[in-house]
This record gives sequence, structure tokens and C-alpha cells, in this order.
Amino acid sequence: MAGALLRTSAGGQSEQLLLRTGLEEFNIAKITVDDQPIFKRLIADLFPGLDMIDKVNTTLVKQVRTAASELGYQSENGEEGFVLKVIQTKDILVVRHCMFIIGPPGSGKSAVWKCLAKQETNAGNETAA
Repeated sequence: MAGALLRTSAGGQSEQLLLRTGLEEFNIAKITVDDQPIFKRLIADLFPGLDMIDKVNTTLVKQVRTAASELGYQSENGEEGFVLKVIQTKDILVVRHCMFIIGPPGSGKSAVWKCLAKQETNAGNETAA
């Protein structure tokens, strides 16, 4: 993940900042919501004075919202958490061959992977569906 950030960065960021961002982006999606503040504090302690690079892929966000809408999911107003979880799932699958999506019934597990599959199909990546 840090290597991908290094290859796509404009060149102004330090390797420590890229490593910190990569560690957080790769792991945060796999950590429960209750444990995320603890993880973020640990990362902040390991990299004092460095804030994560905030990168937003607006094209991907629009694609996820479109896919969610096509599937009948609400993602336009106030559902940023859902869109974020779909994007985090995509980020994990970039560096992993497979993953488990776990959680209690009704937490949106199926909606996340179905939305990601729809986004990938819409984007022309039919192998994801």
C-alpha cells in the first residue's frame, strides 16, 4: 500500500508520511469502529507530528454512489459511511487476493460487496463481478 502511494505521489511527501498513510489505509477497514480510535492513536504515536495524507478519489466516489443508486441503496445523503466502506473494501482487494466481510446481521455486508461489484462492472472491470 505504501509502495502504491509512493508511485502515485507527486513527490513532495516523505517516506515516513507515505508509510503512515499506507498503514492506516490498509488496516482501518479491518478494525471495528470501536477500536479505530485506539488504532489511530497508536499510529499517531509511531509517527508523531505526521498527519495522514487525505486523498479523495472523486471519480470513484461518484461511481460508488451511482452503483448504489442503481441497486436501490441510499448513498446520496448522509450515507458517507457506506460509500467509505465500499472504497475501503476496494482498497483491501487491491493488495489482497481475498477477504472476509464480517459483522452482525443487517450491518450492510452484502450491500457493500454487491455495490463494489456493480461499480467495478460499470467501470468496465467485469472480472470483479
